[in-house]
Amino acid sequence: MRSLLLWALLGACGTSDTTATVLGCADFAYCATYEINQYNGGTVDTPAGGAIADGMYRLAYMVNPTSANQDNNSFGDYAEGFRFAGGSYVSSSTLGRGAASVSGTTLTLTEAASCNLGAEGDASVYTRTYTYTATADRLVFFDDVSSGSNHWISMHVFLKVDDLCKTVDAAPTTPGDSYRCTVINCACSASNEGTISACS
Repeated sequence: MRSLLLWALLGACGTSDTTATVLGCADFAYCATYEINQYNGGTVDTPAGGAIADGMYRLAYMVNPTSANQDNNSFGDYAEGFRFAGGSYVSSSTLGRGAASVSGTTLTLTEAASCNLGAEGDASVYTRTYTYTATADRLVFFDDVSSGSNHWISMHVFLKVDDLCKTVDAAPTTPGDSYRCTVINCACSASNEGTISACS
């Protein structure tokens, strides 16, 4: 099972930037073939909302409860990341760019246009809502998952980073940053100033 739900957030409630910054697609381009772990049997927290600091965030690991009956393993091509500033966001993948608002433990993401490796795409009118928790150094998103008759909440943990392509040497045995290359010839590209080639 591989969940590719992506999230983005900010808005009037809890952003650290009071300017009217509006991010465009070229302000955040990111692609990687590194992998992260999902951990089965870890503690899945309760969404708590919170202030969301501007910056770049990269998926670090996932946690499922024991009841999910999932194996501890890694997923390929998890090039998931976000940049947030002044109430706007850019996603590295299918959520494009747009605005977000938060209320309690719920964020609402309103996509204005798609993005492709930093290039502007088609205009969009998609709106999505998610539950989340924000702390000083991370964003946690909660995914409602079903597999047959089994149902659980999965926790996706994004870390605030300065370098989107920095990896760890090995995945920890308990839930923690597991972003690394597990095959030969992994690649990562990132830019805040324009387009990039796909994972080169």
